[in-house]
Amino acid sequence: MDDASQSTMQLLETLQSANEQIKKQKYKYTLLGYRTSQAGFILSGSPFTVHENGEKTEYHGCLVLGFVVQGKDQKEYDLGLTIFWDATQWLITTELSEVNDEQGQVIIKELPERKCDKLSDCLREILEAVSDLAQFEEIVTAFEKGSE
Repeated sequence: MDDASQSTMQLLETLQSANEQIKKQKYKYTLLGYRTSQAGFILSGSPFTVHENGEKTEYHGCLVLGFVVQGKDQKEYDLGLTIFWDATQWLITTELSEVNDEQGQVIIKELPERKCDKLSDCLREILEAVSDLAQFEEIVTAFEKGSE
């Protein structure tokens, strides 16, 4: 295999591993009696622009990995990471959000962003970000029925 093919294979194997880790985390919630969605894997390969705090960032695409848990308070919580990329770097965000019909996704907790400019670093950071989703378990399981 040439270098590009090997890099592609490494990326796909890392995404496979990340998806398996997410399924295991999702299963822990199921064992605790929570309803969960199927593990999600959404790829947007179209360029887009993000406007935030008066600044504009152009990305070539993004990949979202995660799942939704219905809490004991009957609210839905989205646990996931998003991998953005442009011509110079990868950006990985890891978030716990409440899925709210009126307000959309309301971020409850966001972990520090991860930035890297090498594929090998990105692959490592993806797996670490997936592992970090476990930090949200304590928050999700703390919400009791009727609590705010």
